[in-house]
This record gives sequence, structure tokens and C-alpha cells, in this order.
Amino acid sequence: MRPKGSAKDLEVRRRRAIELLDSGLTPTQVVFAIGVARQTVPRLKASFRDGSKNALKAIPQHVDTCQLSVAHLVVPQILVVCQH
Repeated sequence: MRPKGSAKDLEVRRRRAIELLDSGLTPTQVVFAIGVARQTVPRLKASFRDGSKNALKAIPQHVDTCQLSVAHLVVPQILVVCQH
């Protein structure tokens, strides 16, 4: 499941996690400070180690807008009306 927040917010949170690790906090402390799953911190640490700060950049979503046509949006509404 994708974490909540904008791509920029997530990138800031990733960078903050690395800063906290570098400052001497344990991964468990970082988990509670940042509010991420416990599996996330080791993954971020490995990504940073292998790819520098670019590894923490936000990954853009593939689709900016809805790809459904108007016809696709209308069909579910018709089905709902017909069931009542």
C-alpha cells in the first residue's frame, strides 16, 4: 500500500529518516519518529547506501489523471440505477 502524503512529502520523510540514522538513532527510534513501517527503515538505508541521495527521490506516479472515458464513468451509474 502506498504511504499517505504527496511525493514531495514522502521524499522529505525518507531524507529525514537517513538524517536521524546518521545522527545515531536506532532504526526502531527512527520508525517511531518518522511514522513508517519497521521494514521501511532498513530498506531506505540500503537504498541510500547503494544509490546515494538520488535513491530517496520521489518516484512519480505513472498516471496523473483519470484514464476513464465518459462512457466508462456512466456505465457503473446505469448499473446502480437498474438494480434499485
